[in-house]
Amino acid sequence: MLAQTMKEQTIWVTGATSGIGYALTTQLLAEGAKVIAAGRHVEQLKILQQQIENPAQLIICEVDVRDQAQITASLKQANIEHLDVVVLNAGVCQMTTPTQISAENFITNMSTNYFGMMHCLEVALPYLQKASAPGIVVNCSISAFLPLNRFASYGASKAAIRYAFEALRADLKDQRITLSLVHPGYVKTQIVSQFDFPLHFMVSAEQTASKFLKVIKKRPPECGYPRHVYW
Repeated sequence: MLAQTMKEQTIWVTGATSGIGYALTTQLLAEGAKVIAAGRHVEQLKILQQQIENPAQLIICEVDVRDQAQITASLKQANIEHLDVVVLNAGVCQMTTPTQISAENFITNMSTNYFGMMHCLEVALPYLQKASAPGIVVNCSISAFLPLNRFASYGASKAAIRYAFEALRADLKDQRITLSLVHPGYVKTQIVSQFDFPLHFMVSAEQTASKFLKVIKKRPPECGYPRHVYW
């Protein structure tokens, strides 16, 4: 565990307006961290900001990770000197159909899940380099390892994420930046509400966010949750 306490950290969470990202934001605030919460639909975050004791502890950025200029502007507007931790969590899941393959479906998933993360990484890197013990936490997926029916385009984007960050791991280490890849299974979020088939070993967004919180504190290189769906 790092010597730095959560109350001393500034943490950027993308995809923070719902699901795992929103649950993690609430848990980080409870730990005393300063949170920059980024996402496309910020109404719920504005309500949260009104409910916390110190509204300045939460900085809200309305941003689409597919737009790098928007990301850059949002962090400049946040008026921060550095980022201790970046949680790359924003993502979408467009399903492939059993009877039709759509290239646009693959493009949609890759644009947000893969290229969106790369946009965020590029913009965040100078802020991380100014921190004393910087870290990156990436929301990947068990589908990065396991081919699943109807998840072809989503899984491909997550496999690309895992490969890219593993390839970058040594370069990040040279800059004293830790890298943690987290591979959730099925999580009860808005994304899974579109699925019309049974989902096994479902866990809540709050449970999964608690795992991410532990990862932020301990910085393991890679882990999965729940453990029994990740080998």
